[in-house]
Amino acid sequence: MLDTTKKTSNIDLQSLVDSHQEPFVVIDSEYRVMAVNLAYEKSFGVSQEEAIGQPCYKISHNSDAPCHESGEDCPHENLFEIGKQDSCLHVHYDANHRMCQVRVSAFPLRGDNGELYMGELIQEISTPDERRLNGRRMVGKTQPFMACMDQLKMVAAAQAPVLLQGETGTGKELAANFIHQNSVRSEQPFLTVDCTVLTDTLFESEVFGHARGSFTGSVGEHAGLFEQAHGGTLFLD
Repeated sequence: MLDTTKKTSNIDLQSLVDSHQEPFVVIDSEYRVMAVNLAYEKSFGVSQEEAIGQPCYKISHNSDAPCHESGEDCPHENLFEIGKQDSCLHVHYDANHRMCQVRVSAFPLRGDNGELYMGELIQEISTPDERRLNGRRMVGKTQPFMACMDQLKMVAAAQAPVLLQGETGTGKELAANFIHQNSVRSEQPFLTVDCTVLTDTLFESEVFGHARGSFTGSVGEHAGLFEQAHGGTLFLD
């Protein structure tokens, strides 16, 4: 049970979250939810009474462990270890228990007695119905398709290489583009290379680049695909 001092701080924190129009939640150093606003309740289908005191990863992720333990970026560690403001992409569950891609912006907050809290502003950047990629759409309503979309959103939130498998024409490039557009790399280049047209020598020079005269016919320096896609995504097809 919270003591009287902590309750006084919570009243101030509640006033703070209520001033935000977008979903906003306050979390303590033990991952416990201390306050949520009405927008959070509506977006994620949980009441203030249900959320307060519960671990944030249980409420937002339906998980039994902090999100960083499953490979997701988590601003909680940075904020409480070094007091640093942070931002990352997360996968949350909405009021209909469907996965949605959100941007979490975390800010250090202080209670009445100097205790440190994390304020999270949550901005939804994709919903289950938003699958448009540069004018093209990933269209489907079947359960396997929706499960695939959920997996792509989870992958987009992680910083790791991705292997996409499927027959020709099943949409691997669309899936790769979807991951890119829903990741922290979305504002950087997305490049695709058809590996079937590259010989061993040409593959090396195209992917890693080359200097003038490094092989017969090379003129001038050429930036490799890794360099061109720096900060973004390189899809090797």
